[in-house]
Amino acid sequence: LSEGASEKEVPGIGIRDRGRKAGVRLKDFEEAPEARRAKLKPEHVLALRLYTTPCFASLNAPLRNFKRDPSSAQILLPVELAAPHPFPVTIFLITEAIKKLRDAGGDAVVTLWRGMKEVRIAREFLLLGGVEMAPMSTSFELETALHYSRSTSSVLFRIVTRN
Repeated sequence: LSEGASEKEVPGIGIRDRGRKAGVRLKDFEEAPEARRAKLKPEHVLALRLYTTPCFASLNAPLRNFKRDPSSAQILLPVELAAPHPFPVTIFLITEAIKKLRDAGGDAVVTLWRGMKEVRIAREFLLLGGVEMAPMSTSFELETALHYSRSTSSVLFRIVTRN
């Protein structure tokens, strides 16, 4: 909590805090104009920063583990999580923070990008569509998404939405 932000290679993820001023602390994130406009509490900011670390995998994995038919391994409908999330309060705080930030952003239309590497689209998805239950990192920069999608089988999402 007391370590300042710094550009750091996170294996399998990329460079944390790329382009951010070195030494920025949690309190600085709490006092950022976006956080103030959204009326984020310190616990919201902490949960969001936690998600930007390798902890994101432990937060996302349970949200991608659905109940399946034992004989076919197909996801059962309606979709339900296979087990309760081990960190429900953190997930709640991330969800609440995202909603507060979105609401504070007004009605501006934004374009976001998401790049994924080594991905194969499941037949299930092509037939039924899908939903991502976990938080999904995106970028305003196409170049960032392209960086994260570099592989022999990649997917690139362009998401146009109201803030």
